Amino acid sequence: MTDKLPPIYFYIPQGFWPDTMPKSADENWKGFGIGIYAWTLQTYLRLKADGFPCELVAELPREGIVLSHRNCLRAHKNQLKPGPKLLLICIKAEQRPYPYAQLHVVQNPLETMHLRNSYYLPHWTQPGLIQRHPARCDRFKTIAFFGHEFNLALQLKHPSWQQQLQALGLSWQPVINSNRWHDYSNLDNRWHDYSQIDAIVAVRSFEGNTGCLHRNYLTKPATKLYNAWLAGVPAILGCEAAYQVERYSPLDYLEVATP
Repeated sequence: MTDKLPPIYFYIPQGFWPDTMPKSADENWKGFGIGIYAWTLQTYLRLKADGFPCELVAELPREGIVLSHRNCLRAHKNQLKPGPKLLLICIKAEQRPYPYAQLHVVQNPLETMHLRNSYYLPHWTQPGLIQRHPARCDRFKTIAFFGHEFNLALQLKHPSWQQQLQALGLSWQPVINSNRWHDYSNLDNRWHDYSQIDAIVAVRSFEGNTGCLHRNYLTKPATKLYNAWLAGVPAILGCEAAYQVERYSPLDYLEVATP
């Protein structure tokens, strides 16, 4: 069946081409800490490992199907217009749509209702994830946050939050990194280790949600929830559309609206 497919490419411009390549998509490779590689390279590696015909390229082909992360397309300064034999699929992530892409891949299912010709694909889970160690049994001591500091609610950065946890006999362990999509000089890859974690907290804001895109975080994926499930760790999460779509039981995660 794949013999009838047009050529399929994953495009990373030369300026964003990584110095080293992971051997597999399951490796805790530092580059997977930024969206360009977490989406484009990881998808390519998984399809290639399954024998699906596709190529990873640094030069834009003239024909076929090309998938590229929105940040990769910044190299063209919004001037790249696909020719008549090229289907350009933009992996949008949290960015603005690319004006000349015929299709967009989004990471939140509700965003398809707001963006024409967009299709939802769940974001990949954390490569190389280490599950909570079985020896911890029913211990409930270490509470963690995995993410960027700007994605943590202000109240959870205040010293009083840690003091409240300490008063309950709990330990707060935020695993913060400062990875930026355009800076590969000092990438942090510590988001994979849940072995000593007993629960995660991930709340961006305690402000009331509205139906607008920004407030309901309709460009955000449910990755923190997926990772918690795979790690065997309870998740305490904010009121976000991506999490709510995945929730079929009150026990899937705990949703909080106030500090």
